[in-house]
Amino acid sequence: MKCRRVRKWLVVDGGDLPAAVESHLEKCAECRRFRQESWRVARLVRLKRYERPDPVRAAALRARIVAGAMSPEKSPEGRAAEPAAAFL
Repeated sequence: MKCRRVRKWLVVDGGDLPAAVESHLEKCAECRRFRQESWRVARLVRLKRYERPDPVRAAALRARIVAGAMSPEKSPEGRAAEPAAAFL
């Protein structure tokens, strides 16, 4: 089995690997390193918690974006641009 195919198996690994993949891993140090690195990355991703932004800072950023969009120098015609509905 080729390294490329083994690595595809490792990326979608649900636990049990086919015997051909296990056999390849016994012989190929590079694929073993890939598996270890994949496990390490997956563990780090699981550890990272999503943090909600501070509402005060988010509102201040939103206000700066809208103010920048409304300023005349930002508009190609020299007039204030319409604010994007997503920022209101």
